[in-house]
Amino acid sequence: SRADGVFTYLMNSAHTARTAATLEGLDSTAAVSPMMMCLRCQDPIEARQLARKAIAFYMTLDYYHRAWRSLGFDDTDFADGGSDRLVDAIVAWGSVDAIHERIAAQHDAGAAQVVVIPLNAAGGVKPDWDLLTEIGRNV
Repeated sequence: SRADGVFTYLMNSAHTARTAATLEGLDSTAAVSPMMMCLRCQDPIEARQLARKAIAFYMTLDYYHRAWRSLGFDDTDFADGGSDRLVDAIVAWGSVDAIHERIAAQHDAGAAQVVVIPLNAAGGVKPDWDLLTEIGRNV
């Protein structure tokens, strides 16, 4: 039995493009649906600090290191909670417009849909539901 597609997590649009191309070769109806953490925070230092907290567990997992290496990252990107380059690649942060651009990049890379995980800029565990509302207005 076959699935309707795949959900990817903590991957950039280059990974989405590669996955979409692979699936197209196997089954033209299969969809790629990346899950992307999004954070409405325009201060780079604060945004990356919050993003690092959100991805901390995944930074310990060898699976993600292997996947990120295949995208051009290396061991230096996995130190100290993740390099700015890695954090910026896997967490969409900034203004709502900047986040929209990141979502659009996933669609341009072949995503059928993007699952948005709205991180709370206040640092709490409660999702930023208002961010979802604002993103939804511009879709």
